[in-house]
Amino acid sequence: MINLVTADGSIDCLDVPEAQEEHVSKLHLAEALTALKILTPEGCFILKMFTFFEHSSVDLLYLLYVCFRELHVFKPATSKPGNSEVYVIAKYFRKPEGLDAYLDRMFDHLDSKGSMFDLKDIPTAFVERVRDCAEFFMMHQQEVIEHNIYYYRKEDKHEDDRLDMFRKRMCEAFFDRYKIKQIRRSEAILHGVDVSGNGAVNINPRDSYGTYNERSLLSMTGGDERLNILRDKLDAMYESKPSFMPRAKLSDRSLASSRSSLEIIQLCCGKSIRRILSSKFVMISYVRFLSEVTDAVISLIPQGEETAPLFTLDRSSYTLSIDINAYAAFPSYDLFEKQLFRYLLECITDLPLQEGVNHLVVENWLLLTQFSVGLVFFLKTYVFEHVESALGNKLRFSYLKPDGIDSLRYLNETIQMEQNGCAEGRSVLGIVPAYVLFDGNFYYAVINYNNDMCLDYCAVLLEEKWEEATKPKI
Repeated sequence: MINLVTADGSIDCLDVPEAQEEHVSKLHLAEALTALKILTPEGCFILKMFTFFEHSSVDLLYLLYVCFRELHVFKPATSKPGNSEVYVIAKYFRKPEGLDAYLDRMFDHLDSKGSMFDLKDIPTAFVERVRDCAEFFMMHQQEVIEHNIYYYRKEDKHEDDRLDMFRKRMCEAFFDRYKIKQIRRSEAILHGVDVSGNGAVNINPRDSYGTYNERSLLSMTGGDERLNILRDKLDAMYESKPSFMPRAKLSDRSLASSRSSLEIIQLCCGKSIRRILSSKFVMISYVRFLSEVTDAVISLIPQGEETAPLFTLDRSSYTLSIDINAYAAFPSYDLFEKQLFRYLLECITDLPLQEGVNHLVVENWLLLTQFSVGLVFFLKTYVFEHVESALGNKLRFSYLKPDGIDSLRYLNETIQMEQNGCAEGRSVLGIVPAYVLFDGNFYYAVINYNNDMCLDYCAVLLEEKWEEATKPKI
């Protein structure tokens, strides 16, 4: 039984602040539909929303109004008053008759841009109530923003000191009023675990490059000028690049390594990945910058221009290289991953036939998905004795295990069987349990490796196009 569902997801709207409500509307609808599907009668639902100016928000609020006995909009004291964040609290789910069939239809039309309800089907009193609510929170937000602008321009040290003291007193009053105290050790859920954040990895820090106006100008800039701006941004990112657990190595073992290859394989399927815009295995700003650079570079490639082969194998060093420019122009990340897996299978199967060679080197392999990271984990644990990252963006897998090829072939057969059963547009996204990939130093090593790789990819792509752009025309 599920009596409470909370949903506070959002989407980065840093570059489109004026369209935040529109950008997150599909996410909010999906969250609400999921909650309505799983809640038990009399259950409650808490949904983070923003402004209520668009038809999508009015539709969603009306859907919740029909499905719950009480509907409240609340802005917590701990929510920054200068933003539009509010929480919709829906209490006592009454599950109207026929709701499940309606929700199924809604799930099938999540991408629709039309309204969920006809305006004449929504009571006028309800629309007016939503308008009053939107205006109420808008006026409070506007007042705070004007207040912030006033004090930002004032530059009065005495006023700054007064505000600092006021903030401290507010914190003390909040702790005192709501009786906030340290919990007893006997009531702790986690024992012996540091949850202070000192050892946590924040791969999505709140950072941005330049002001909003500068970023908007960049989006409208093209050609050589855009390349120059991106190169400056890349230099700044290299200078500020973080390192997580610098001693962490890809070869570090985890508890899951003690399980057999048959036990560890756990496939999961989902919608095929066409493009990577986010990842748990790299700084989010880095993978987004790579996407930005890729878009800029592709826009400069003449239509019909041939690209280099995506994969090449140097048999003298037994190095499988991924061409960075070909990778950038490849239409589907899922297709890229599956092709790479087949090449790896072929190279590793042929490894015993290579005289005097006991390793496989993979060059320029970005590990941005559970499939890729899971494959590296599988290779280093069940196929090879050792893995290490080497200079030149290389992964070196050494000393093939006696049953390594058999383990890899079994994995391939399992993937093929699962893939054959997937519906169109779906694919195998993971090969081992996700928790295995976030365990211990291996995870930190993957993040550090990918951070370097993302920036190096950007450097290669930008440098080549910059050389082409600045080459003297004959």
